[in-house]
Amino acid sequence: MNDLVETLLWLCRVPSPIGEEQALCEAVAERVGRTPLAGPIRRYGNSIVVPLLRGTGKAHVVLAGHLDVVRTVHDGPPRVEGEKLYGAGSADMKSGLALMLDLAERRERPNVDVTLVFYAREEGPFAENELGPVLAQDPELTQADFAIALEPSDNKLQLGCGGSLHATVTFQGRTAHSARPWQGENALHKAAGLLARLGALEPASELVDGFEWKNVISATMATGGRARNVVPDRFELNLNHRFGPNTSLEQAQANVTRLVAGEAEVAFPDLAPSAPPSRHHPLVAALADSGVLAVEAKQAWTDVARFHAAGVPAANFGPGTNAQAHQRNEWTFIPALETGRGILERFFAKVATLGVLLVALGALTTTSGCENTTGATERRIDAVTDAAPNTPSYFERSAVRRWLPALRARTGNARLLMLDVREHSLVAQVEDPGHAGQVLEYTAGDGATPEPRRAELRGSGDLATNLFSFRDVMLEKIPDLTTLAAAEVDARDGKVTRVLVRRQLPQTDAVRFRVYVESPRFDGQADFDAGGSPLTPTPNAAL
Repeated sequence: MNDLVETLLWLCRVPSPIGEEQALCEAVAERVGRTPLAGPIRRYGNSIVVPLLRGTGKAHVVLAGHLDVVRTVHDGPPRVEGEKLYGAGSADMKSGLALMLDLAERRERPNVDVTLVFYAREEGPFAENELGPVLAQDPELTQADFAIALEPSDNKLQLGCGGSLHATVTFQGRTAHSARPWQGENALHKAAGLLARLGALEPASELVDGFEWKNVISATMATGGRARNVVPDRFELNLNHRFGPNTSLEQAQANVTRLVAGEAEVAFPDLAPSAPPSRHHPLVAALADSGVLAVEAKQAWTDVARFHAAGVPAANFGPGTNAQAHQRNEWTFIPALETGRGILERFFAKVATLGVLLVALGALTTTSGCENTTGATERRIDAVTDAAPNTPSYFERSAVRRWLPALRARTGNARLLMLDVREHSLVAQVEDPGHAGQVLEYTAGDGATPEPRRAELRGSGDLATNLFSFRDVMLEKIPDLTTLAAAEVDARDGKVTRVLVRRQLPQTDAVRFRVYVESPRFDGQADFDAGGSPLTPTPNAAL
């Protein structure tokens, strides 16, 4: 019996039905705590965040898996029979957890920054899922470059995820004896129109980045009635609406409301947003090219949506047998464990060859135009909202939070000569630590981040006098400064086109932001000091 099988059996032998994850959480924390880690394990409820690898200078990848399983019936203890491993959660998704533990316990580790997240309560309502508070309380996670949810996928790469909502539809009536039904109002009969419309409803296709999702609405539960001889005064239906990444939660709720047509009361107790496929993200492409058995859309909902809402691109991939999820006598196919391990090994090897700046900036310029507008990812809606529809602006707060750490990681402690940020590109001129008096130029845009080239220096000034450190200037304030500058030049139609950061020689040796604004009426600029405070306008001062 190989080590992966032993690990999966160990996981299945610790019961963890939803709401009872504490024992497994503590067992996993104790086990992974015996391995070399980059920092202390962080615990939130019955969920843990494990900083496995740091300081590689490569991309930061999160592997995430839920500890809980659904309550199913099993005719025996966890066991191996032939090529099948039986046990609650063996497919969904303790097989994925086994790969995560295997990575932590292996002697040879990838040359990539890695975090493991083991979390609780995924199999219940969206609002009770502990990954939500984990992401909210652990800021390092939301700075990751990519996340993989190791949901059972038969070692296929499943991109994005469908959204899901549950609607409680309540028909009200009035009781009466069933011998005299005309004296009452039958709440069940009042549902006939809605049920007929549901029965006639055809699935609608939704295409995003070449992948298809089916938009469907189904009645999944019904309750009502007081006795066999009483006309019911209340009838309640649960409707489950599944929808693709082009459909927001607001649109999905409107779909249900239209279908009910005012015939009943509607409440929405569970709302889970969709997520786009992020098909062209560099790390998605790397995983797709690592031997996965297929690349397809994820029709069901997964926590890829939570990562997307937090600003972290994510995908679904796991070795579990998908068709066995939530089944009586659940099992998973043992050879798939080794196949999944090999795919992850190849993926991490590919990631190790990618520059972190390429990963972060490539992600910004290749995000799907079908962003879910209901997520928590912060997006600006002021002066810089006119970005090309498929390309987020580099001025957006969520964008700055990604390209700035990537740029710092790529350039190390080298000092800057100039940073020039445009709506969909940037140029950073940085001293060459290996060659005194020379400067390297880093560029990014249109999904490409080429290797730096030698910058041509002009003028007779002293280079050292012009250089400044990242610590000298609050680059994190770029989103705020674009808002202020647009308002100063033309509050109604001002559009920021450029942010230039450098020492304002010869007027002063201080580092300054200059923000350029265009509008149909006025073109202008606004200056800010290194801390982001506005300066008295100096229209003739050329940076």
